[in-house]
Amino acid sequence: MRLGNPARLLLNHACAAPPSDSGPYTEHRFDCNFISKAVEAHLTLETTIGPFVSFRDELAQIDRAVTGRAELKTSGADLTLQAEIDKLGHIKWSGVLRHPGPIPEERLEFWIEDDQTSLSRIVEELTAIIADTRVEIPHL
Repeated sequence: MRLGNPARLLLNHACAAPPSDSGPYTEHRFDCNFISKAVEAHLTLETTIGPFVSFRDELAQIDRAVTGRAELKTSGADLTLQAEIDKLGHIKWSGVLRHPGPIPEERLEFWIEDDQTSLSRIVEELTAIIADTRVEIPHL
């Protein structure tokens, strides 16, 4: 998933996280990169796929209505992303990348402005990510 033009936030499904002793794959690993003139940040996070499904559906809704808000909050709260669209089709993205670990201050807050034309592509990219996570993975 890419946000901004040029792309400033890149989110890629890397793989299913290794299974725990309690059962099959339930979490997925994502690579997240933020790029700006002032800073570059890279974060690998593990989360469930459910928040991405809800976020995709909310984005599709605000794309149709040309108004509203959508929010993604990963299960570990390592990534929070909000999109708010106004009646003119301007989208304000805001988010927080938090490094997993014991120090909650290690985080990057960011804002990106975009327009409605990017929403259908982002919904398609999220649909592809969701489909990729549903590939049957044999239990090792």
